[in-house]
Amino acid sequence: MHKFFFLLVASLFFSSCSQVGSVRYRFFPPTEAQFAREIAYADSLWNDRASLKSARGAVRAFIRLTGMQNHDPELWTRLSHAYYMQANYAETNPDKQYWLFHKGMRAAERALMLHAGYARVMTATGSEILAIREIDSNFLAAAWWYAANLGKRVANETAIIRLENAVLAEAFCAQVMSLDENYYYGGPHRYMGSLHALLPGGNLEVSRSHFEKSLEMAPHYFGTRTLFAEYYAVRAGDKQLFQDLLEYVVEASPGTVPAIEPENIYEQRRASVLLSRINALFPN
Repeated sequence: MHKFFFLLVASLFFSSCSQVGSVRYRFFPPTEAQFAREIAYADSLWNDRASLKSARGAVRAFIRLTGMQNHDPELWTRLSHAYYMQANYAETNPDKQYWLFHKGMRAAERALMLHAGYARVMTATGSEILAIREIDSNFLAAAWWYAANLGKRVANETAIIRLENAVLAEAFCAQVMSLDENYYYGGPHRYMGSLHALLPGGNLEVSRSHFEKSLEMAPHYFGTRTLFAEYYAVRAGDKQLFQDLLEYVVEASPGTVPAIEPENIYEQRRASVLLSRINALFPN
């Protein structure tokens, strides 16, 4: 009898779990009040994400929320964004960053699979490259954070791995750009600028053009300047551009656009680190 009861409880528990890649999420129905409290708590952590502790805490909060409502694409997308935030700014261990970006991709994938067209094509073909063409503007954020996590996950990998992922990355970015080239502060152009600078044989003229377009669209998003410096200027051997871009970031006010002040604060720290390495990056 005890054994039967244990097996029944175990089966109920595991039937309420889902696994995405290496990430396990437990789903359980909340009361309306519980869900409202969890949303408010997650929002408070997210709004305080300039704190490393809060940035990490936001991930845990959104994991709980996706456990409460696993058919809400917005929650999965916010979890993907939170994973990106933690990996990109709150962690320094490359292995930990890699797996956080990977989890960010898987969370975005959960959101995308809630789009009927995307899910249909994925089920029929198994091709994300074909499936992403189906999404509309309602799933733009999910596509963007999938691409952003993918790009960062492979940025420091070998040239072969970067090339293997380039077609997938470009497909997602192209779909985002076709829906809104201004999305996330000129994000698609920033992404393509990075992609062309990072890929072996990438076109540096095209890279620079995309970075400049992104800056024209959103001059106060500091991440464009740090990536422009780190990826393009270093590869192009343009020390003056590198210095000009990063000194701007260090000296400018991070709060001109309040919605991205936390990201800009982190980018200022990154710019300072990059400037400290200028002689090593440009030895001649």
